[in-house]
Amino acid sequence: MQDTYLDENGEEAFWEYVNEPVKFWGHSYEVILSEFSDELYVNADNEQEALDYAIDYAEEQGWMGLFIDEPTEEDYETQIVGGNHSLVCSSDNVFITRIE
Repeated sequence: MQDTYLDENGEEAFWEYVNEPVKFWGHSYEVILSEFSDELYVNADNEQEALDYAIDYAEEQGWMGLFIDEPTEEDYETQIVGGNHSLVCSSDNVFITRIE
């Protein structure tokens, strides 16, 4: 799905969503999974769903270095966990912002 916004130059730009194009969710979110990753735009009902979609997308795209390969029980309790496979993010710099 594409929605428009005004970029830093005041020109119309498009957000590209990583999940289904039908917008029946309550909100749209910008998700950043690490200081080295691009922004992901996701439609979801809440922040956890947005994180789940973003993590699934990153996994499908083969983004390397974002997830702990062999997480411990402590990792599951102290790190950010999400996606269909309950992946543990290796970054403390995960940001989720509701944009609409």
